Amino acid sequence: MSLSSMTGYASAAGGDGEYRWTWEIKSVNGRGLDVRCRLPPTLEGLEPQVRSRLQARFRRGSVTAVLTLGAFTLLDLLLSRRQSKPAKERAYASARDAS
Repeated sequence: MSLSSMTGYASAAGGDGEYRWTWEIKSVNGRGLDVRCRLPPTLEGLEPQVRSRLQARFRRGSVTAVLTLGAFTLLDLLLSRRQSKPAKERAYASARDAS
């Protein structure tokens, strides 16, 4: 399904135990389609795939996708241990569906 012009913001976050990632996508109205990607230097090779997926979803507007990577801190690990298993499963499913 291709979306019409829109203004919006979405984010999704996840991790693999040692590292975490956050995707942020911002869109504002515009006549044409202008896609911008900001990826970490080590993942610049993903830009064509990211751009292609965004172009398949949007027909117009200015769309910016930002991927941020980082390491989990001790606080993140302590908080994740307090999370219930169903909450972790929902977070994983949400992140998987967002990609």
